[in-house]
Amino acid sequence: QQANMCTRYHPICDFTLRHRIPTSSNKLSRLDSSLGFSDKYALLQGYQTVEEHEAAGNECMHTCSEIKAIENERNNIHQKMDEKILITPQEQEMKRWYKCAELHCQAQFDINKYLDEVNYKRKVFKSSKTSISLHERIYLQKRRGEYIHAGFTDPDKAKNFAMKCRGNRKGGYQSDLVTQMAKTCLYKISYVSSTALNVRNIAITMRDDCASFFVSKDDGKAYYDNAVPARLTERIENVYTDPKGHTGTIRYLSCGPNGSYYAELASGLVFWRTCPCDEKFHSCLTSVQSNVHRVAFGSFDTDNSWIIVTKDGDVIWRNIPCRLSEKLRSRTPDMPSVSEISLGGEGCYFIRFLDGEVDYCLPAFIDELVAKLLQNGAEINSIALHPESADNFIIRHSSIN
Repeated sequence: QQANMCTRYHPICDFTLRHRIPTSSNKLSRLDSSLGFSDKYALLQGYQTVEEHEAAGNECMHTCSEIKAIENERNNIHQKMDEKILITPQEQEMKRWYKCAELHCQAQFDINKYLDEVNYKRKVFKSSKTSISLHERIYLQKRRGEYIHAGFTDPDKAKNFAMKCRGNRKGGYQSDLVTQMAKTCLYKISYVSSTALNVRNIAITMRDDCASFFVSKDDGKAYYDNAVPARLTERIENVYTDPKGHTGTIRYLSCGPNGSYYAELASGLVFWRTCPCDEKFHSCLTSVQSNVHRVAFGSFDTDNSWIIVTKDGDVIWRNIPCRLSEKLRSRTPDMPSVSEISLGGEGCYFIRFLDGEVDYCLPAFIDELVAKLLQNGAEINSIALHPESADNFIIRHSSIN
């Protein structure tokens, strides 16, 4: 089944509203009054002379740009005021993403596209000279989710995962919720917490009933072990002599039952596999492989289960939990599309939309941790699940109040 939704939610557009003319008029007047006649004359001499008609045209163009910026700001203010009336203060605090007011804006909704390079002065749009500053970069990283709570059945995996997320630094973020959950949980699960400011993507991997993790970072590095599907490792090694070199590094990974996977490499190559083979999955990815945003696999107990989210807002799925399927079918084209999706076993799932709305069905002990994070003011950005391992999970979230 398939649905199409809106993707005009741009985190970069929420950072600041830029104007050509500063609004601090008092400061400008003080500056002007401090200049003498000779200083003003010297400044004028530094400007290139232009025809009056050309100067007037340039001024009209700048004025139109300023009016457009102010109009966009007015639309945003009205939209936020309307939403404050329609929803409760608690919901308003969590709903931080808004539809872009500019109809033909070139910005993207995927934060990772802005942060794929280490140099924070990189160009964001190929068709323009726009670049992101250091402050914008940190802002986007926080919007993506700056903290992680996770649980693994293997204590060594849990400890190693936290270390890789925080960049091998000692100390780091420690949460009291981890201590509380470890004391009350009836399952043999090792809980960890970590900072995740520079983490690009995360996933639960599985091989021979042993769960592990995949972590990719903004600096181009990726961390994983032999729990990554063997067939994927072979295919990367067949293409690159150094599979963990820059071009052969896995940037995005989603794993499913029986060694199924979808992987994107730093070079742009895309690999996927389902076991048993699924021609529908293959044909869907073949048609949109350069335009995929997210892929998730569910349980293959009765039939292959998967969901594909494209960058254009299309969502294609097969044999997913009934509640999730009904929610997607009820979406209209003007509603925000999917930003994050994961599927687990026995009907479990997590979904987040571009406006911050989330819906999930989780095992009781994961649901308990999510509830505590929400009670402490956190916003849940994503939850990594695996259909063959209900006891291993990774929750990515915003800061706790």
